[in-house]
Amino acid sequence: KAPRRATHGSRIQWLAGLSSVLLLLVLLFANALLARASVRIDLTEEGLYTLSDGSEKILAGLEDPASIKVFWHNVPLKFDHTKRYVAALLEEMEAASDGKVQTQWVDMSEDAGLEQATEIGLEEHTFAVRHGSEFRQAQGYMSLVIEIGDAQPEKINALANITDKLEYRIVSSIFKGQRTAPPIIGLVHHMPFNPMGGGRQQSNFAYLQQELYLAFGNALRGNVSLDQPVAEDVDVLIVADPRDFTEQQVFRFEQFLLRGGRAILLLDPLDIRAVLGRGVQVVRPNSSGFEDWLAHLGVTVEKGCVVDFNENASCLYPSDRVDQMGRLIGRDWVRYAHWPKVLPDYTNPENPVMRYLRPMAMYW
Repeated sequence: KAPRRATHGSRIQWLAGLSSVLLLLVLLFANALLARASVRIDLTEEGLYTLSDGSEKILAGLEDPASIKVFWHNVPLKFDHTKRYVAALLEEMEAASDGKVQTQWVDMSEDAGLEQATEIGLEEHTFAVRHGSEFRQAQGYMSLVIEIGDAQPEKINALANITDKLEYRIVSSIFKGQRTAPPIIGLVHHMPFNPMGGGRQQSNFAYLQQELYLAFGNALRGNVSLDQPVAEDVDVLIVADPRDFTEQQVFRFEQFLLRGGRAILLLDPLDIRAVLGRGVQVVRPNSSGFEDWLAHLGVTVEKGCVVDFNENASCLYPSDRVDQMGRLIGRDWVRYAHWPKVLPDYTNPENPVMRYLRPMAMYW
């Protein structure tokens, strides 16, 4: 029996050795996988170091490399938490972009770093530094510069003051830097577009045309019609104040979206006009023609508007009294809300539009 025990013990040792080798191979394989993947864990309760889904999508789709240079010099120790946040945020952006975003902390211990900050035109930040029992002012830098393609470098100063907006500022700057030309905006409107203004405009969106022209210039197509397919060069379609669009027009709108276009629908569900000289309000729901299409997407357009019954948000308004022949017989001054007081059911506090609305003055 002694030789048997020796054979059994050898087998156990052999199995133990094999298990150790297999475990080592598993660990080496897992380590290789982790080395190839970027695994990052955000342990903060608010997810401070986690990029939003939108930022990750933009950074993952970058075509051109982007460079971010950080200038951090002569900053008091109390801002170390800001420095750690900026460093962690930039590391997340590098990982999300798969290396397309490259960051560099400029060496500010030498004159070359300070000269570079001056040449770029960065603003020095003023800090209050305590020396003993008194405070003294000190100058320093806590800025970054974003460079991408041929776009003008974007400078962001005073990082400690905008940490809650820093992710948006950086990602939006990178996104804009990718564009070689402004987007082509197509405006669909039932009123003829006049870039020079003038003329009597009855539309509720009359000023929109002029503002878009000032913002986009020649990149605005001001008289796009859905009576025919939307031109291929249009990137974004704004449909303002649509009235009784036909099924064919809605179909062309949908085809524009299906090809990858973006659209903004500015619906005006209520047409409120005061009849001059009579003091009468005419309230008529509008039909845009998009109701069925929106309902298919699960969107319902309510025939109402927000109401504010706060007396402080009203003004004195002349109301003319006329006889049956329409002749003026007197004038009363009445309180007239800046928000039209229509459809009382919209005063329901459970309505999400009304729930957190504070009183505000809107001028007619």
